[in-house]
Amino acid sequence: IYAFIALAMSTVGFAQYNGTGTFTKVTNTTDLTDGYYVITGESDFLMTSARSTASTGYYLSAAVIPANGNIVDPAATNVWKITTVTNGKTIQSESTSAYVGWSSGNSASAETTVTNTSTWTFSYADSKFTVNNVATPARQLSYNSTSPRFAAYANAGQEELQLYKLVAVANPVLAVTPTSLTGLNYVQNEGPSQSQSFSVSGTDLNGSDV
Repeated sequence: IYAFIALAMSTVGFAQYNGTGTFTKVTNTTDLTDGYYVITGESDFLMTSARSTASTGYYLSAAVIPANGNIVDPAATNVWKITTVTNGKTIQSESTSAYVGWSSGNSASAETTVTNTSTWTFSYADSKFTVNNVATPARQLSYNSTSPRFAAYANAGQEELQLYKLVAVANPVLAVTPTSLTGLNYVQNEGPSQSQSFSVSGTDLNGSDV
C-alpha cells in the first residue's frame, strides 16, 4: 500500500526540453500546437541553433535520420520552441534565447524580441510546411540543399519544412482509499486481526504501470 501511496503523490511530465524525448512527425496544422519541435528540410537535415554569423546570416544544418516518423533524443541545441502569438507563431531556441527572424536578403536572423520580423505563419500542403515571415510574407523559411543551410528565401526553389513535435509523457496518477490501515493487533495463537480492504484507482495508465 505504501508503494501505491508514493505513486499517487507523484506525476511525470516535462517543462523545458532537457535532451531526452521522442519527437513525432506532424502532418497537419491542427496538431501544430505550442511546444518543442525539431525542424528539418524535406531531406534528412535539421535546423540547428548554430549560425554563420551572430545575428544576421543563416542557421547551420546537421544530418538526422528519422526512424518510423520519429526523432529520438536530439540535442537541446537542435530543438525549437514554437509559440502562438497575436498574428502568427514564434520559433525560439531556448539554448540561445533567440527567435528566428528575417532582416535582409536571404538571411534568417537571430532576434532578441518578438516583432513581425520574428513571427511566422504556417501552412501545410503536399506533405510539407510552408513558413512565411509576417513582416515580409515573400520571405519563406526553408532549407538550401545546394549550399546547406536554413534561411529565408524569396522563392520556392528551396526545400520546404518538416516538423517533429515532442510527445508529451503521460502523467500516471494512482489514488488509494483509505491511505492507512489501523487495528493491526494480531497476537500469536489468538487468531487473525479483523480483515480490512482498500481501493486503488488510476488515470493515464498505459499498461506498464500495472
